[in-house]
Amino acid sequence: MIALLDTIIETVCSQSDQLIMSNEKKKFGARMATMQDSGTSNCRIWKNLWKLDLPGKINFFAWRAIKEMMSCNAILANRHIVPNGGCAVCQNGAENIKHLIFTCDRAKAVWRSIGICEKIRYLMEADQSGSVVLEEIINRGEQIYDLNVGFAELLLTGGWYLWWER
Repeated sequence: MIALLDTIIETVCSQSDQLIMSNEKKKFGARMATMQDSGTSNCRIWKNLWKLDLPGKINFFAWRAIKEMMSCNAILANRHIVPNGGCAVCQNGAENIKHLIFTCDRAKAVWRSIGICEKIRYLMEADQSGSVVLEEIINRGEQIYDLNVGFAELLLTGGWYLWWER
């Protein structure tokens, strides 16, 4: 079983990623580190991401979103996996990472309900991709003092939920 898992992982992971496995307990640990891109900002994003106080599945979701490897309709349509790249929730535009987490009507309603809509609107003023905005949020390390939680943790947990519920 472990040999099959190793084969699958080698196939999926790009050359710039190193996967650290824990064979001691026969468990798969998903901790990715970039090897080729040695820029300080690139190293910093991964260090900051893995330090967040989040469940592994949400860290992995964030890693995939930043690497633009999410299974959003627009990405799947570009790969000819699904015929339509539009958002199934709001039918307003292509369902990419930016739309799914920040600009979808459903996402805006979630962020408005927990009081961080204005903070997100400020971050979205610059025309950047969703992955760039996520990197900026993670690297800032801001806290939401009213809720006693980190902004990155709150946003990534909400983003994972929005992705999961669609």
